[in-house]
Amino acid sequence: MCDERTDPTSSKFDAGTALTTVGTGGLNYAGEAIYEAQKDPVSDAWGDLTGEDEQEALEESLAAQEEAQKQQIAFLREQYGDLQEQLAPYREVGTEFLPQLTEMLSPEARSSFIQDYLQGDEFGAIQDQATNQLLQSGAATGSLRSSGTQDRIARESMLLANQMGNQAYQNALGNLTQGTNIGFQTFGPTLQAQTALNQGTQAGLANIANLQLGAASMNQGGLLGQLAPFAPAFGAYLGAG
Repeated sequence: MCDERTDPTSSKFDAGTALTTVGTGGLNYAGEAIYEAQKDPVSDAWGDLTGEDEQEALEESLAAQEEAQKQQIAFLREQYGDLQEQLAPYREVGTEFLPQLTEMLSPEARSSFIQDYLQGDEFGAIQDQATNQLLQSGAATGSLRSSGTQDRIARESMLLANQMGNQAYQNALGNLTQGTNIGFQTFGPTLQAQTALNQGTQAGLANIANLQLGAASMNQGGLLGQLAPFAPAFGAYLGAG
């Protein structure tokens, strides 16, 4: 009576037992069963024996997981691209202001700006108003034509020019800084999005690599892989038959 453990069609089949019965003819019987199962394409015996059905299902699952990882990476890249498109107008504004701000920070540019301001109509009107007030004060006290009144007008004009020139420069510098900050503020979201993209891509690629390694290990770890060392013996048997 045949040992059910060496019968590939039996639910009690054990590959180890079948392969250790070479000396008693068990290998010949196992080889015949495997050969017959391979010859019949409509039979499930070969798939059950080698685990091909289970392996195929696992391969499909791994392929689906790998595709999901690729889609996640593509989604992160799309999100990053959308964000860059949304932030582009603000970056462009900041880019336009930045060269002007850089130039304004130089001592030469500061001096030139203040000089131009003091020669402009805005400061001229302010200076005229201040001078008229001093003249009216001098007229009221009877010292309009005195040297003291003239000296005071000169001093007040210098102080006013220094104060107003510096104030105008600071205002211009502040405006340029605000314009530059419009673009600079896009740096934070861009950096965060870039970090998320890099981390997501690295994680996705690592997962894909692990899935591929798992598939490779699965292909080598099935029953066919266990029977591989005995392939020459099977071949010899089948050839002799």
